[in-house]
Amino acid sequence: KAKKHFSESFRVNPKYDRDQSNLAAFLIKQRRYSEAVKHLADALRVSPGYAPAHNNMGVALERQGKITEAIGYYTKACKINPDYMTAQKNLDAALLKQKKLAENE
Repeated sequence: KAKKHFSESFRVNPKYDRDQSNLAAFLIKQRRYSEAVKHLADALRVSPGYAPAHNNMGVALERQGKITEAIGYYTKACKINPDYMTAQKNLDAALLKQKKLAENE
């Protein structure tokens, strides 16, 4: 039902970055990370300054094991909006995860 709602929104306004990002968040919850990344790339093409899309891209990439790429997106979200606590928490957690992975090598 949610995907149908988002699809209708895209039909009316295919450049609506928030809907793209929200659909991606929905897809992330369903563990459909590759699909989420595609929608987030579209959202960021339209609105490169939309911090939630950067944060969601970081989440999708991190869940795919792409920690370094995820950190880049979290960092960008924090630069765009320094008060965005969700992105800051995600960045901190990803940096810690990256450090632990490096220590185990």
